[in-house]
This record gives sequence, structure tokens and C-alpha cells, in this order.
Amino acid sequence: MNSIELCQQLRESFFEAINIEKNKGHVPIREIKEEMEVNGKAFMFNIFKLGQSMTLGIIDPEDAPIKQLLSEINDQLPLIELSIDFFLDRATDPSQYDWQIYSQYEQVKYACWAVSALHFLNELFPNPGNEKLYWEPIDIEEVEKDVAFWLNRVGSVRPNDIPPGIPSSHWWWWSEGDRPDPQADSSTN
Repeated sequence: MNSIELCQQLRESFFEAINIEKNKGHVPIREIKEEMEVNGKAFMFNIFKLGQSMTLGIIDPEDAPIKQLLSEINDQLPLIELSIDFFLDRATDPSQYDWQIYSQYEQVKYACWAVSALHFLNELFPNPGNEKLYWEPIDIEEVEKDVAFWLNRVGSVRPNDIPPGIPSSHWWWWSEGDRPDPQADSSTN
């Protein structure tokens, strides 16, 4: 996937999430929560792909289309905060899943992916919002604690299942003995 395609996907998922949140109006949140969660997931998936591509050196964050898109999203990111919150609540708490459909291992792997997406989001948008829109920072430590609980209960992600381009600082992907040196090149695992 090239930077133009990734920008287009990120832009589409972002504005779809904005439309859902703007149009919720007087509809009770419980009626549209699932749709907001799905849109939050789509947006975070694209954030993960962008962070992964940057880590691997496939996409340069200084490219004009990337810079323009990140700036555009930065100012409006608080508009989809609820969608991101719903996604994170579900993604980082595997107890909410149907174990008949997904294994605990698959859910823990998904939770690791979600935490990495959140870290990439914070790296890409360190100060989102503008003078009219306020962004309440997401407590990453609490999210990491939730994932650590499930990792201790279910076990770590198998090395072959760790996606390429995961920075070594994303410790939750590796078991204690398999973690790469934090000083190592973050594009390899």
C-alpha cells in the first residue's frame, strides 16, 4: 500500500466516524454504540497501518500528503473521541468477547494491536484539537494494565504472530525473554 492509498483510507475512516458522532443527535448512545465502535476500530486500524509503515520506513511522515492529512485530522480528532473510547473499551477487555467464536489468544493478540494503535495515535497527534475542541488524553497506563492482566492470564503473543514494524517500546507483544533490546532497531522484531 502506498502513502496515497493509506491517506485515502485514513481520511475515509476518520470522516465516517465524524459523521456518525455528529449525526447521533437525540438518538440514545446505546443504539449507535456498536456503529461508533466499528468506526473507531476502522480509524485505529488505519492509524496502526500508518505507524507501522512509518516504523518500517515505507512512508515518510514529512511527505506533503501525509503532513496535510495529519494536520487536518489533528484539529478535528476530538470529534471522534467517543468512537475511539468505545473501540478501546472493547479491544482491551477480552472478557467482553464471545469465547465460543474467538480464542482467548486471538483476543489478547487483538488487545496488543489496539494498544499499539493507541501509542501510534499519541505519537502522530501529540496535541490534538484546537481552541474550540478539547482532547482529553487517554490514560495509556490503564490500558496497558488491562492488557498486562490478560497477557498474564492467557500468555504472550507468539513471535510469528507479531506484525513487522512494531517498535521495541511496545513491550506487550513479547514475553519477558523474547523482548528486543529497547536500543535495537525498532523496525525488526
